[in-house]
Amino acid sequence: MKKIFFLFFFGVHFYCFSALQAQNSDILKAQETVKNFFGSIAALDVEMMSGYVATDFLLLEDGEVMKLNDLVVEINKIKTYNVTRVNTINFLDAKQHDDVIWLAYDNTADLSMADQKMQLKWLESAVLIKERGQWKIELLHATSKH
Repeated sequence: MKKIFFLFFFGVHFYCFSALQAQNSDILKAQETVKNFFGSIAALDVEMMSGYVATDFLLLEDGEVMKLNDLVVEINKIKTYNVTRVNTINFLDAKQHDDVIWLAYDNTADLSMADQKMQLKWLESAVLIKERGQWKIELLHATSKH
């Protein structure tokens, strides 16, 4: 009886551990998607940026509702300036349910243009979905911290 209990306990433990590892792997991949998304914004590369978002991407920021095309227009405006942006993202929490992950994180952008420097901070959340096997940002919500 003890042997059966041990085998059952070991099997359940192994299954839970494997499921947790898969979930952690997905969360890490989703976090990498968010980092790459902001890296593409820093690089002002709208083509690369569009590869990290779902087809129905929505951004909620400063009381504005934007779709991908709206964000592309804003980034193209910035291209006329010589702006450098470095992002620092600190993940606070993550939850996964099947093919949906939500992330909460602090986002800091250090901006410089000529001899001017500025730092912007946001508290953000992102909802990512698995689209054709890749984690894509479906919803991004940003609240300014300044």
